[in-house]
Amino acid sequence: MSSIPPEVQENFKKFSEKLPENISASISALMDEKYLPVSYARLCAMNAFKRDVVPTINQADAKRFFDEAHNDLLTSHVMASIGAWRPALKSLRSFIENSCAAIYFSDHRIELIRWSQGKFRISPRELREYVSDHPCVDKISKDYNIKSKLDTEYSTLSKAVHGSNDLFRMTDSSGGTYMNKPSKAELGKWAKRESEAFDVIMVILCSYFKSELDGARRPGLRTTLHYCMGRAAKDTLRSEMGITIDK
Repeated sequence: MSSIPPEVQENFKKFSEKLPENISASISALMDEKYLPVSYARLCAMNAFKRDVVPTINQADAKRFFDEAHNDLLTSHVMASIGAWRPALKSLRSFIENSCAAIYFSDHRIELIRWSQGKFRISPRELREYVSDHPCVDKISKDYNIKSKLDTEYSTLSKAVHGSNDLFRMTDSSGGTYMNKPSKAELGKWAKRESEAFDVIMVILCSYFKSELDGARRPGLRTTLHYCMGRAAKDTLRSEMGITIDK
């Protein structure tokens, strides 16, 4: 491989030196917004699930999908904190995928073994259908349509993944490229997507692990969810599953 030309190396050095400054400035521009603290509370809630509730399942390898879902949510939060909108939205889609896969493989030991051997695949659409029709979840009324919410949110986030909608572009009309573009308006749009994705996944997880939330169990998790879960999701869990999130 030929040596990198000196001018390219010099430009790389300048770019690398400016990168921390660029990220720091973006964080400062978005830090005081109301959306990010709520987003961090969602991270705490997912972590509480992973730490306190998920270990009750029997399959250790299935737990890794919960770990990845939590990491996807973390990555989305960090990318949004610096104004990297498309990566933030891509990570939200992965959050949905891994959350659904976690439930599927928790229920399917043989498929999990075959998956780990590279002999089994299941599509995101099939995962969403499985979770929506799950006996622990299908008790949710049509007023809070799990399947519709999952499909709608997945479809919206897929536009960011595939760059198929100009609302999700990070470039400008003149061809300028940007790693990040701090914008309060874009932060609000991302926060809406995170809220929708988080709420439907939490309704699913709370329903799936209902026995772990019976009575007054998991008070720390309930308190965190109180501050970061939407009203419709909380009302659904209370009326359909007997799970009270409000303090």
